[in-house]
Amino acid sequence: LVERRTYQTAATSTARFRIVHASPDAGFATVTVVGADTTLSGEGIYRDFTEYASIPAGDYAITVIAAAGDTVTGNVTLANTRQTCVLVGSTGSLSLLSLSDN
Repeated sequence: LVERRTYQTAATSTARFRIVHASPDAGFATVTVVGADTTLSGEGIYRDFTEYASIPAGDYAITVIAAAGDTVTGNVTLANTRQTCVLVGSTGSLSLLSLSDN
């Protein structure tokens, strides 16, 4: 007698995530998604946006380092969707705005 079992692994949820640089005086910006070991690349300048990065769904800290000297850190929950994080504000008062894409 032989017993055969088939196991299925749970599907991994993947988030699609990008950054939009909407701060005219922040200068070049580098964006790192902490916990996903992902640095989103683009020109890093005003009005630029990165390509979507695929990372596992979950909670992450995002760090943006602007050439003007500001560092912005925000927390974001990335679900199995497309999301955009927008760098807004002026030097000295930068912030991140998280949006769900349709």
